[in-house]
Amino acid sequence: MAYPSVHKLNVIHLNAHSPSIGASPVAAYLRVPFRCSIEKLTAVANGAITAADCSVAAALNGAAISGSPFTLPLAAPAPARSRR
Repeated sequence: MAYPSVHKLNVIHLNAHSPSIGASPVAAYLRVPFRCSIEKLTAVANGAITAADCSVAAALNGAAISGSPFTLPLAAPAPARSRR
C-alpha cells in the first residue's frame, strides 16, 4: 500500500498558459488566492523552439522575482521541455 503524501494546507499549485512564446510572445497571468511565497517555477514548451532559446520572465506585482528570467533551451532533444 502506498503512503499518502503529506501536503501542507497553505500550499497550492497554480498553472498559467501562454498561447505563444515565439516571435510574438503573449503574457500569461494568474491570480493567487492567498498570501504565499513562490517555491518553484517550471516551464514546458508544447512545441519545438526553432530559432533561439526562449527566455521566460516571471514577476510579482510588476517586480522581477529571484531567478527570473530563466531559459528554455533550443537544443533539447524532445518537443516538450522543462526547466527547473
